[in-house]
Amino acid sequence: MGTRSGRPRIVWVVDWTDREHDDFLAAMDELGLDVRVIRSRPTGRTVGTKWHRRYSYPTYISLAFRALLARADVLVAWQPIIGSLLAYVPFRPPIVAIEPVVVDHDRRLAGRYSLRALKRIECLVMCADGDAERLVDKGFRRDHLAVVIRGIAARCDRNGPGQNYFLAGGREHRDWVCLREAAAGAALPVRLGAPNSPSEGGSLQLLAPLNQADYIEQLRHARALVVPLKDNSRGAGLLTVLEAYSYGVPVIASRNVATVDYVVDGAGVLVDPGDPDALRRAMCDMSRPDTAAAASTAASAVLRSKFSLVDFARSVDELARRLA
Repeated sequence: MGTRSGRPRIVWVVDWTDREHDDFLAAMDELGLDVRVIRSRPTGRTVGTKWHRRYSYPTYISLAFRALLARADVLVAWQPIIGSLLAYVPFRPPIVAIEPVVVDHDRRLAGRYSLRALKRIECLVMCADGDAERLVDKGFRRDHLAVVIRGIAARCDRNGPGQNYFLAGGREHRDWVCLREAAAGAALPVRLGAPNSPSEGGSLQLLAPLNQADYIEQLRHARALVVPLKDNSRGAGLLTVLEAYSYGVPVIASRNVATVDYVVDGAGVLVDPGDPDALRRAMCDMSRPDTAAAASTAASAVLRSKFSLVDFARSVDELARRLA
C-alpha cells in the first residue's frame, strides 16, 4: 500500500501512558521517522487484580479492530495480545509483536489459542536471548524471531545512595513470600505497595497499592529496587528493572532469562530465585551507602550505553519495514 512518499505505512498499536507515548514520539522524531500510533489507556495497571480481564480484553478487541481499519502495510503490536487476536484474520497486514507472554504448561483455552496464534505472526520481537530460545523450544520458527534489546528514556541521574529503605516493584510473577523471608534481618526496611501484596507482611512494610506517580516517587528515593521472581520460567521483571535505571536506581533481582541480560555492569545484583538468604545478603550489601552510590552511577551509565529507547525503536522499525 505505502504512503504518497512511497514509504510503507507502519502503524504501532499500544496501550501506553501519556509519558510513554511522549517518549516514543520523541524517539521517532530523533530518528526522523513519521509513524502512526493507535493507543488506548494502559491496561497493565490492573494486572494481578480480579478486574484485569474484564477491563483489558474489551480494550484489546477495540484496539485490534481499529488496527484493521488503519490500512497499514505493517502493524507493530506493542501489546502482543492484539497480535494474537489478529493472527487469524484473512488479508491482514504482516504483524510484528513485541514481547508476547508465553506461559509454560498453560492449559487454559485462551493460553492454547494464544500459542497457536503467535506461531502465525510474521515477526516476534523478544528482548532477551533466553526468552527467544524458550520459544524455539516450544516449536516457534527461529526465522520468525528477533532479539532486540529493550530501551527506555532516561529520566534523571542521582548523586548518592538514596534514602534508607528498599522498594519492591512489579506485580506479575513476583515471589513476595521469598521477599518477606528475606526482609527479616535485612539492614534496611523493605516497602511493598503492589495490588497483590501478601495478606501477612511480616517484616515487610506494606503500603496501600501505589498508583504510578506514587510508585515513581518511592522509587526515585529508594536505596535500590528489589525484584523477587518466582522462577526462571519466563522473562518477567525486565521493564521494572529498566524503569529503575531511568532514575539512577540500582536493582537487586532474581536471576531469570531476561534479568541476566539487563542487570549488568555493576548496576545491580542477581540472586537465585527462591533463595531468601541470598536476597537478604544482597540487600545488606546494598545498604552500605558507598556500594549503593557506585551502583546508582552504574545504573545511569548502563541505561545510556546499552538500553536506549531510540535504538530499540530504530531496530523494531527496521524489522517492520522489511516485512512491508
